[in-house]
Amino acid sequence: MFGATSRETSISVVIGTGNGGGIILDGSVVKGKNGFGGELGHVLIPYQSIVGTIGINPQCNCGRVGDLESLCSLTAIEKNILPYFLPKYPGHELSKVDLHTAAKLVRGMADKGDGLCKDVFRVQAHALGLFFDEMINTFDPDALIVGGGALETRKEFQSWFMAEIRKGMPKQREEQAGIPIYVMPNGDTAGARGAAIEALKVAREGGLA
Repeated sequence: MFGATSRETSISVVIGTGNGGGIILDGSVVKGKNGFGGELGHVLIPYQSIVGTIGINPQCNCGRVGDLESLCSLTAIEKNILPYFLPKYPGHELSKVDLHTAAKLVRGMADKGDGLCKDVFRVQAHALGLFFDEMINTFDPDALIVGGGALETRKEFQSWFMAEIRKGMPKQREEQAGIPIYVMPNGDTAGARGAAIEALKVAREGGLA
């Protein structure tokens, strides 16, 4: 579909401890002048519009407030989202462990239907919806792709998460609403595999492979 010789345009977000990703424009990786093109995790989003998060102050390790990584990463769960939601669920089992440990348990519990943990992932999905809306209006891509360890879950949960991303998007024009969202294979290794594909492409273009 979107391999090393593809000519499509796609936006990929990889959710892990931080937030990575990249932009493929007409089949080529967007690198930028200094090699920092596609730093998608640090794109600011209008997070104040996410329903159910009034008063949240999502701070990123980079110092920004309200970028994608500040809401859509394991670090965001630990530092921003769990501290916001735990007081709303008195006596929840995650309140009995430290935040670092609790954050690592959220994915598995959300996959099993826990209400608090699904609220955490709903915020992440809606943050992605806002971000993808910005990317759609900028690049008009063929596809949007989400991956990383955050989605190493059952297919049912992945489908729910994709639907929540759609819900988080502002009203789309008909041609925008038809842009597909895919789950990236390979989980936490997706970024490394993508880098390997790009290295292979460069090597081939240079006659090295």
